[in-house]
Amino acid sequence: MVLGRRLSDLQEADLPKTRLGKWSVGIAVACLLISTAWQIGLAVERHRNAVWERLHPVPYMRPPLPTVFNWNLLSYIAIILCVCTSVVGVISSARERSIVVWVITLTGVLTLLLMLGNLFFPHQTPC
Repeated sequence: MVLGRRLSDLQEADLPKTRLGKWSVGIAVACLLISTAWQIGLAVERHRNAVWERLHPVPYMRPPLPTVFNWNLLSYIAIILCVCTSVVGVISSARERSIVVWVITLTGVLTLLLMLGNLFFPHQTPC
């Protein structure tokens, strides 16, 4: 069920019609999956650290897991692409009236504002 309705009962305005709208929805889903996988990886790493400390009470350096790519960076890039495609899809064609694309556009713009605010005004930790 999607917001109290069956998936087969979705109206025409609920689903994206344009190619850019469909791309923005797909990228938004990919961004959520990447962020979820990143958080699961962090939880596994924390659990691995806890097990390592229990097995080796003598403090010495534990070999870290090899990190090939920062998945969080990929998630940020996906957010930027998602917002760009949804904004262009909404502005360029009058056919895109999908609620899903409008919600993605609004949350994506707010997320971009938060990312820019964090970039220009980073958190200060007290000494």
